[in-house]
Amino acid sequence: MRVKTTVPTLLLTLVLVAASTISPIMGGYNDVTVGTESTVSSAGIITPSVTPGICGPIDLTIALDDTGSMGGAIANIKAELPTIISTATIASGGDLMVGYMTFKDLVHVRNNLTTNISAVMDSINATFAGGGAGGPESSDEAKNTSVNNLPAGTRPDAAGNLGTQIGNYTTPYRATATKIVVLITDAPPGGFNDIQDSADNIALNTTHPLAALAKGIKVSDVFVPTGGDYGGQAALLEKDANTTGGAFITTAANGSGTGAAITSVIEACGGAAPPKGSISGMKFDDLNGNGVKDMGEPGLENWTITLTNESSAVTTMMTDTSGNYSFTNLTAGNYTVEETLQSGWIQTAPAVSVTGSATYAVEISGGNNVADRDFGNFKLGEVHGMKFNDLNGNGVNNAEPGLGGWNITLTGGTGTMTTTTAADGSYSFTGLAAGTYTVAETMKPGWIQTMPSTVTYTVTITSGGVVNGQDFGNMLDIPQASCVKGPNPSGKNIPPANGGQRPDGFYQLLAMDILDPSPMVFVKDMGSGMVFGPYANGTKIKYTEANGATPVNKTIGGPNSAVSWHITGTGDAAVYAMNMFGTTSPEVFCLVPPPPK
Repeated sequence: MRVKTTVPTLLLTLVLVAASTISPIMGGYNDVTVGTESTVSSAGIITPSVTPGICGPIDLTIALDDTGSMGGAIANIKAELPTIISTATIASGGDLMVGYMTFKDLVHVRNNLTTNISAVMDSINATFAGGGAGGPESSDEAKNTSVNNLPAGTRPDAAGNLGTQIGNYTTPYRATATKIVVLITDAPPGGFNDIQDSADNIALNTTHPLAALAKGIKVSDVFVPTGGDYGGQAALLEKDANTTGGAFITTAANGSGTGAAITSVIEACGGAAPPKGSISGMKFDDLNGNGVKDMGEPGLENWTITLTNESSAVTTMMTDTSGNYSFTNLTAGNYTVEETLQSGWIQTAPAVSVTGSATYAVEISGGNNVADRDFGNFKLGEVHGMKFNDLNGNGVNNAEPGLGGWNITLTGGTGTMTTTTAADGSYSFTGLAAGTYTVAETMKPGWIQTMPSTVTYTVTITSGGVVNGQDFGNMLDIPQASCVKGPNPSGKNIPPANGGQRPDGFYQLLAMDILDPSPMVFVKDMGSGMVFGPYANGTKIKYTEANGATPVNKTIGGPNSAVSWHITGTGDAAVYAMNMFGTTSPEVFCLVPPPPK
């Protein structure tokens, strides 16, 4: 991509050696991802979220090892070039100069420090890896050129031969600019002679760094370990960077991360990027709902955790199989961490504030790692049961019919809830928080509870708990009536009938009921259908069956008589009882002998 940018005077010297993934070498970075979030402008240029003008004017030199082993790093730099240039432009407030050189055994100046950024980008994009199989490369000489602004005619090799530097690098760094050199290589340092000796090490670690330090130039070294640290170059490069206040960054061996390393140096205005922090925690199933992660409470997988920074930029991640989450590579600033609730759950930790907030506010500074920002959640519980008509009164649901329209109450937690049984007798309470509850029924007149034996149920709800089988059995209170032989005041027997003796028609009317201590008794003439009563339990009567007679009921005797009532009917007598609820018993019969002839 060609980007044409008009900028004021800005000088940037960048020395590129080879860089790949970032590793935690001293003064380096803790993650492969280096830099801040970015957006893409309408012009197609990636625009990082770096503070505009944070570095002031920038003079940037890039020195790149372009030997054959550096192909991966060079490709990565090209891919990241729009971001690199955009970051430098923004960080400099538009006041940017860039210079570019490559090196193998020689140093080749491709672009003197210039404001023609497009020309520098063209040169970088035209760079390809090749050659350089002769040993250490001339990285210390590339650094000498970058720091001291050397012309080509002053660069003899050890034998005094010129031609070791192609092109002049003579545009001076501006006094008011932030001066940055970035060197990228995979090889040990050397001069123009393919030999790494003590002179090269002194030049790399002492002579050139001290010269840079005196001029206010921060030199950063990006090490791409394509063949490993076979010459001890990592330590030498790191010492060089530390001397000048620059950064030392190790990339992946395949060159990935090289462009990001350059960008991170620019974001830090040539120095080592400030350490990055992290925020981590766990999402757990708060089984007892107490807002504390107790021993044995498991993590919750696949819950969304959201991190929001001061600029309202949002990052989300899912908890892992153990419920853990971790946001890493965080720059200094204030962050908010929150969870996304799932249906049927409530949050128990952190505690919800008076404003309704249930988040963590975290400050990252100095690369601190903030842990234990845990989120507790409780899955709301349920209670289910059945209200049934216990027809046989045995306190067991023998596939007996349900009773609809009965009230069931649940007491506990924050108060009392009431529900009404459905037509089939079923009921449910849902959305229950942690706690112990009492389940009870509201009795209806004329009914007797047969289940449970404890009258009520006590249930404990834990996270996700579903309690079934909280059934209530009830039977209707039905009185019982009986007709027993009573005393015959005259002591006489009815004359024989059909060849045998039959008892007189004297009876005692009896009734009993579980709930009503004084049920009433009625006598029904089965011949005419006439009903007489009510009579008190225990009443003694004389019943006479007289076919064709008019049914009649009259008192006989006094208060102390053995028989209180004389009933005349046209058929046999039927007796039934009725309790205070209006429930009647089945009829029982008093068979009456025919009248004497």
